[in-house]
Amino acid sequence: METLKLFFLAVCFACVAADTEFERFFDWPDNETVKDDATPMTRIVGGRAAFDGQFPYQVSLRKWMSYDHYCGAAILNSRFILTAAHCTRGQYSQASSLYAVVGWTGQGAKGKAYTLEEITPHPAFDISIFSNDISLIRTHQEIQFSSQVWPINLPFSNTESNAPVVIAGWGLPSGDPGHTLSPILNYLQLRTLDLSTCIRRFEGKNLKANLNDAVICTTSTYTSGMGTCMGDSGGPLVDISDPNNKVLAGVVSWGVPCARGFPDVFTRVHSHLYWILSQMSQQVPGSVKYIYYD
Repeated sequence: METLKLFFLAVCFACVAADTEFERFFDWPDNETVKDDATPMTRIVGGRAAFDGQFPYQVSLRKWMSYDHYCGAAILNSRFILTAAHCTRGQYSQASSLYAVVGWTGQGAKGKAYTLEEITPHPAFDISIFSNDISLIRTHQEIQFSSQVWPINLPFSNTESNAPVVIAGWGLPSGDPGHTLSPILNYLQLRTLDLSTCIRRFEGKNLKANLNDAVICTTSTYTSGMGTCMGDSGGPLVDISDPNNKVLAGVVSWGVPCARGFPDVFTRVHSHLYWILSQMSQQVPGSVKYIYYD
């Protein structure tokens, strides 16, 4: 029973961000422009503050009622972004409940807000074991690209173990739910783990059903103090093995909060590549020039 409590505590933290003070960092004179008045405060656990344009594919999904950051996401092209399916459940399954902000880090650059048109979670998503934890979101308008806003490449090959990866997000700086989410984007460089090592690291936690070839596990060291936290769910894990071809390897799915020495677990994007490309092609004909899957 203790194992289940621990795991579902992680689920709860990942799915529903605590109330934040994000409103005081924004000026909302119109429905399109997000003005930043933030100063650096807290960061992803063990991470560093991102500079403007460092992660141009990064998206902040926000709640319409409160303007609070809710989950992370990544830009795939001018009409689609990708997040975790557990970020689009319940009241957040409707496109009218969320909107997307791109091009914003909290370090001075203005962001741009986009309304959403359609949310499509993977049809085989299973919250009990977090399988197929991935969701495609279509925006109403085309996302305008710039040096601050740019899509991330999809992976046409698998990310191997011990690969260098980077994660960015606005999550809490620690596991203390009394803290507010970070008003600035922070990032952390990690390494991928092979599946057998990941399973071994969770030994005794009764989570083996959650761990398979369709997920990616990451770690910084075998000690605590570095990792994702509440508010980082849905954010992009990017493979930086080739600096000239960075690809979207994973989506933040679940973990033991926060940075306590356990691996963080991500939905493997390559395992869902055909579904992603097929959905994009069906929903916006011509948005995908070809469909290739190895």
